[in-house]
Amino acid sequence: MKGPVQPLAWILGETPTPRTVVAAGVLGAGVAVAVVLASPGVWWMRLILLFLAFDLAAGLVSNLSASTRAFWRARPRGWRWAFIVLHASVYPLAIWSLAGTGAIMWILLAVLLAKIAAFSANLRTT
Repeated sequence: MKGPVQPLAWILGETPTPRTVVAAGVLGAGVAVAVVLASPGVWWMRLILLFLAFDLAAGLVSNLSASTRAFWRARPRGWRWAFIVLHASVYPLAIWSLAGTGAIMWILLAVLLAKIAAFSANLRTT
């Protein structure tokens, strides 16, 4: 019998390759730092924006990986839809609230759409 799912499995799948982990971390950190450096605002909003940008960029890489694809295919369909609905509804509001209406907002929305598209496309290939 399998044990409980490890917390990082929800992000990278249960058997991520070192390449996926490094690529997700590097892209996530790079986008997050660039977004925060280019964003005006109070420190706490920029801190939240840092985590949001990291999640979006690292999640895009992760959602393209075989490990994440296998992990989410093994989850109930309702959980997959919850992932999509959460990202398609809450994230745009958070981006707009934290990044305003400038170029940073549009960049983050494009990364969000790519992340959702990668997640959805990988699930359709079952």
